[in-house]
Amino acid sequence: MLTPSLAHCVWLGHPLSGGNPSGPAKPVPRGSWRPFASKLLFFAAVAFVGGAQAMSIRELRTLEANEKDGKAYANYYLVGVMEGLREANDADQRAGLKPHFCVNGRKLEPAMARSLYQTELTRNPDSYEADMPVQLVLAAALRNSYRCSP
Repeated sequence: MLTPSLAHCVWLGHPLSGGNPSGPAKPVPRGSWRPFASKLLFFAAVAFVGGAQAMSIRELRTLEANEKDGKAYANYYLVGVMEGLREANDADQRAGLKPHFCVNGRKLEPAMARSLYQTELTRNPDSYEADMPVQLVLAAALRNSYRCSP
């Protein structure tokens, strides 16, 4: 007997906006996800090999200046970068590797991403060129602000 779980239930043949008038989601047999998973893996590999690139400092500045909600979009991007760096750092620690930065119970909140980024650019203006990735700046900001004790 199949035990339905969130990963194995889908709304078959019904648009997301309309819901499923015939009741709850139907369980999908365990092997039926493989064609979808192989396509997803293929597209992920193409994106990786095709050079999905990080946003540069120049692109972030352009977004802020030229888009209606550019400042908000840029802030969301910075928060995402910071959260990604933090998760990667935590994963390294769980794998037994040396962390790049150490929070150690200190305050590090999503709202701090913008100030960390700006402070790093202000503190080391000659270290960064406009075509460098935003991740580089935030990674250095986290390393400098949350140093690990030897």
